[in-house]
Amino acid sequence: MKTLLKNCLFSALVFVLGFVLIEGTSSGIIIAHKVWISLRTHHPSYIRYDRELGWVSIPNYYDKNCFAPGVYLRTNSRGFRANEETADQIPPGKVRLICSGDSFTLGDGVDNDHTWCQRLASMNNSLETVNMGESGYGLDQMYLWYRRDGFSLRDDIHILAVIGDDFRRMDCSDMVGCQNKPVLRLRNESLVVTNVPVPREPRLARWWRWNGRSLSELRTVQLSAAGLSRITPRKPLTGPTPALCQTVSKVIDELRSLNSEKNRVFVLAYLPTQEDYYGTDPSFAFWRTFLRQEAARTGLPLIDLTEDFQKLSPQEVRRLFIQPNPSRPTFGAGHYSDEGNEFVARELYSDLLSRPEIQGKFAERRQIAATFGSQ
Repeated sequence: MKTLLKNCLFSALVFVLGFVLIEGTSSGIIIAHKVWISLRTHHPSYIRYDRELGWVSIPNYYDKNCFAPGVYLRTNSRGFRANEETADQIPPGKVRLICSGDSFTLGDGVDNDHTWCQRLASMNNSLETVNMGESGYGLDQMYLWYRRDGFSLRDDIHILAVIGDDFRRMDCSDMVGCQNKPVLRLRNESLVVTNVPVPREPRLARWWRWNGRSLSELRTVQLSAAGLSRITPRKPLTGPTPALCQTVSKVIDELRSLNSEKNRVFVLAYLPTQEDYYGTDPSFAFWRTFLRQEAARTGLPLIDLTEDFQKLSPQEVRRLFIQPNPSRPTFGAGHYSDEGNEFVARELYSDLLSRPEIQGKFAERRQIAATFGSQ
């Protein structure tokens, strides 16, 4: 009986060890495959280090399979997402509109022709748009980039398009725990840029940023993370604070002043995410209310598309966002789909063209074109 019991225990042990070995090997192969696909289809090579902004898109970059097979990204010599160059002067007969924003403006997950900024241009032959969106940017980086590379351009309209998370990013010195960035602080009623020159991101941190999501599915990584969280609890993200609100107000004032100096129409726009539709992040509702108050205080036009999204059914809203694909990593998941960018562009265009100050810019450009045409 003792021999039989020992044999049974030994067989059970061999079975368990064999199962663990096979399961672990299978898990490793699956994760390795996901990382390989990520490296091939989601290569982040369009981003480069910038000592003042943290990161920017590489000028004159082109990748025909940047976000997915056949979904391309191209930049011009200024690093703007575009298929053509952006001249200093506005082309005759055109009204130029600059779109400042984050990845929802850049158009993560869609090609150049289907970003909402480019779709605006396709709705009116007299409109030329300039895409100054950048992945992961907070409101602070949008302001700093526009002040450095956008203000010198001639333009008629400037749209600052934000999502709820752009305000929270302002209070961080890094993005997703590894991508370093500048930080704006309000001192003596003036904006001060700190954490510059921006520290370079270590190569290991950059590699983990683009592959960590796949590797985090490994059970050993999950077990280690659970243990470390008990030893060093993760610092929670800060919510809206009086200091942050004052900094946001100052950024809006500075942008209003810059645009007023060049006789540009400055428009605030709030782009809803899925969190806005389902109400899963209370801070987003706070920032929407805050922007309404800022628009009332400054007299700036504000376009908030949240209510337009909330009129749609969950099934309709689902089509407006790129959904995760269980069969392979999906770059851009959670961002606007082609249909979503089209919806945003239509709503923005309708609102913009209904405003007298925007109509005045089109009339002004038509008059200039007619004057030069008659000479």
